[in-house]
Amino acid sequence: MRFNSVFLIAKNEFYRTIGHPVVIIVGIIVLFLAFVYGYGNTATFESDYSEGMDSFLLCYCQNEYSILLICSIMAAFLGVLSMARDRWEHSVDVLLVKPLYRRDVILGKFIGLSGYIYVFVSVALVFSTLMFMLFFREPLSYIDLLCRLLSYIFILSLECSLIVALTMLVGTLLKNVIGAVSVVVVYVYADWFRYIVQYMGGLSIIMPRMLYHKMADPVSRGYPQELFNTLIPFTTWLNEAMPYILLTLFEIILLILINCFIFARLDDS
Repeated sequence: MRFNSVFLIAKNEFYRTIGHPVVIIVGIIVLFLAFVYGYGNTATFESDYSEGMDSFLLCYCQNEYSILLICSIMAAFLGVLSMARDRWEHSVDVLLVKPLYRRDVILGKFIGLSGYIYVFVSVALVFSTLMFMLFFREPLSYIDLLCRLLSYIFILSLECSLIVALTMLVGTLLKNVIGAVSVVVVYVYADWFRYIVQYMGGLSIIMPRMLYHKMADPVSRGYPQELFNTLIPFTTWLNEAMPYILLTLFEIILLILINCFIFARLDDS
């Protein structure tokens, strides 16, 4: 593996994604939702919800589902199209005639997409925070807010990266774009609108959405989630969430390795 080659592929994937019209439209929608939630709902957050709790952090709970849903669906389609479209159009063949390993292509594309998602999530959540501060008030502790906001960005980006790794595998296995996208549509519908994890028993923990909820609220002490509950020390949340963070990282690495193994043995002719 040549890191320079991986970096160049990642850079190309990042810029190709960030300039796509659909991605730009999705970004505008997310920023608009952040403005709407900041302007329309924060007036109701200041309450005697629990003595000592910083109700500023409750602002994130109001738009969490919308941002999680949009980012997850976007990650799913970016991942599957990154592989399926390039294989369908034989764009990958142009790369493979160069002195590149196939695993460099997989790693480069994954790093580029994950980098874009991290930037996208960071901009969305920082903009949301600014809207809360503009229309509501400042947090009681900027240090606590910074720790929890950075952790929120990290676990949401990690969940999206897991979805990218999973859907890239689908795109690798199914060269036909329509077939690959259809599989991802079924996955999104089953996971988000039919909540398939309730039928999976103990295996539900491997699903990206369930892992996100476990990272944000590892012990489930009730509303709000631990990550946003200032009555629970940040270090307590971090210690309880760490096993799920490590499990998510393990799944990402495993899926990337499987993807590299399969892609190296495919014949795109």
